[in-house]
Parts: sequence; C-alpha cells; structure tokens
Amino acid sequence: MSEGLSREAKRRWKQQAVQVLGEDFWDDLAGLWPDAGPRMDLYRDGQELVAVFELPGIAGPEAITVALATRWLTVSGETPYPYPVLEDELLRSERAIGRFSRRVALPEPVNPDAVQASYRQGLLTLRMRLLPETDSRTVAVEFGEDIPD
Repeated sequence: MSEGLSREAKRRWKQQAVQVLGEDFWDDLAGLWPDAGPRMDLYRDGQELVAVFELPGIAGPEAITVALATRWLTVSGETPYPYPVLEDELLRSERAIGRFSRRVALPEPVNPDAVQASYRQGLLTLRMRLLPETDSRTVAVEFGEDIPD
C-alpha cells in the first residue's frame, strides 16, 4: 500500500480487505512479516522535519541511539522485557520487545548539527532543522581549440 494514501483511504482499504479476506487476515499476515522497527510519523513544521517514534517503556537515554546523516535517520536501542514470565510462555505477543533499529530516508536534507530530541510518554520526538536550499548557478563551459582537418 502506498505511503501517499490518506488515513481515511487506508481505513477504507482495510475494511474492504476484511470483508473479502476475513477478520483474522491481519493477525495472520502480521505474523509473517518481520518488524520494520518502531512505528513512526514524519512531518514538516516550517523549516524543520519532525519525526515521532513509538518507544514505550524506555528507561533512560542510554537505551536509545539516534544517528543522523544529511538524508538518513537511524533510531536504535532496546525495549525492556517487563514480564515475570518467559517470552515463550506468552499466549499472544504483539508488542515489540528487545533490540530494535529503524532506518528512515528523509525527504529533504537536514542539518545533522541542528537536532533536538525529547522523550515523553513513550514517544521519541526529533526536530531536525532543514538545510537551506543552495542557490543554483550557471557554469561556464570551456571549449578547446578546433581540431584541424
């Protein structure tokens, strides 16, 4: 499904799929796909790109690593396992627990030195300053001498 679809279009598409494929389709399908990493939203706010990652249960800043290049953002770390039972004793497991890593291509170049990161209520928010657009310029083309016949 295209990322360009609106939430409403995605909701309608999912409802149609449930009608055709059945209620358990999404649960069955989710078990086949590997996790892409924590879910996130990305939007532009003036001269910044803002990324919001779902990271519930993170105990402190040492559990999250944020790496940023001009057009790539990588968030990695570890979500703790908070249960008093072994993982294979869970009757149903849908939450992402353990090591994670998510690499995201950014739609516009950002300044890796101008980033603000905050973590509140299970959400990691990154505010990344966009790089200013470079002015275009005309390039002179140098011609060599004509080749004699």
